[in-house]
Amino acid sequence: MNKKLNDIDIEELKKIFNITEINNERNYWLIRAGKKGAFFNEFYTREFTGIAISELNNSIEELNKMNMDDLKREIIQKYPEEKQPGHLAGKIYNFIHEIKTGDIVIMPSSGREKVAFGTIVSNPYIDSSLVLEESIEKLDDQEIPNKRRKVKWLRIKKSENLQAKLILNLFSPHGLSAITDKKIIELIDLNLNDTFIKNNLTYMVFKIKTEDSIDINDISNLLEEIDDVISFTKDYFNINDKVHTKINLNSPGDVVIITSVSILCLTAIIFAIIGGEFSVNFHNLNINIKSKGIKPYIDAWFKHVKEMKNLDGNKYKNNLKLEEPQLFKEVQKEILIIKDEKNTKTKK
Repeated sequence: MNKKLNDIDIEELKKIFNITEINNERNYWLIRAGKKGAFFNEFYTREFTGIAISELNNSIEELNKMNMDDLKREIIQKYPEEKQPGHLAGKIYNFIHEIKTGDIVIMPSSGREKVAFGTIVSNPYIDSSLVLEESIEKLDDQEIPNKRRKVKWLRIKKSENLQAKLILNLFSPHGLSAITDKKIIELIDLNLNDTFIKNNLTYMVFKIKTEDSIDINDISNLLEEIDDVISFTKDYFNINDKVHTKINLNSPGDVVIITSVSILCLTAIIFAIIGGEFSVNFHNLNINIKSKGIKPYIDAWFKHVKEMKNLDGNKYKNNLKLEEPQLFKEVQKEILIIKDEKNTKTKK
């Protein structure tokens, strides 16, 4: 077939499908809600994060003007018994100067039972208020985290549903620390988005939600279907871009497809059709996408499979309790399935 991509506007598809593009410059931070996550609910419900060095009572304006040496001198003066004044100075310096709006913050709860993921949405400010009774009761052995930044919490997950490598990263003893390990950052991104673009690569996550043992035939059928769609697309458009997969076969677990923007945008169209609850009689498509090469591509796919036997739902998807990327719903908005009246009359 070897069709070219000339008739496909990939930028249009990215925009229509609302695919998240992650800025490679954003940073990631582990910030605890006090000792042992004591203020987790306070931070989460009031949408902020903070650090507790309350004796350092300078204004934000003053703190903004201080470098590391200035902060270290202040720490030595206010906390004369502190054995690591440089560590505390680095903590406040990072919070005031290094953290930026748009950065990602991870906050584990007490006992690391759950983890909240959010994005920084404000500059630092001073606020010593606590409103939850459970927070006030813990002040006997806690300082009030009065250096704060507003956070838009994006997701909260039970630790048992997170990857083991990510959980291990939460064992850092520090109240605030930068996350720089690229593998951990990738895991964070995958927990926040099921489809996204980063470093000119796209990531698409199929979530296996079952908590039962995974039948090898079910996972084999899933991978076979993914491979079939991707291989067909690469052949049709003569695309040589590589495709990688990462599989976490815990129950629940994820199957992650990593490839180029072109392959993801195009295969998402076919995956959306396969994933829809459409009968074999729903072969006529009304396509709202302007790229003129889309309709021939879909027609070629129908010829490839000859008849859409599995459009009514696949047993293996039910067994795996497969949750497909949200992207597919966006695609389905642009590809309307119109009943094929001719086939319907023939059936009658």
